[in-house]
Amino acid sequence: MRAERERRKEKCQLLECLQLGDKIDILISEPALLANLGIPTASAARRAGKNIESLRNSLAHSQAFVNQDWPQVVRLARRVQLMFQEQ
Repeated sequence: MRAERERRKEKCQLLECLQLGDKIDILISEPALLANLGIPTASAARRAGKNIESLRNSLAHSQAFVNQDWPQVVRLARRVQLMFQEQ
């Protein structure tokens, strides 16, 4: 993605070119970041990451949330917000 943006002469930082899954993998590799987010283990982070990606995909593809657990949606949204505040 970065190479394509550079080819089009668009300024961008590497972080802007990473996919959500890549960002989650980076967080999982840093135990201190996980601790700051209140995530105790890498496996818990992977589960949370899958839930976050699922929420992102549902939002990106205009999926209805009729069958979704709204408290979980709110928790995931807060977790994502915390992740981006740390950057």
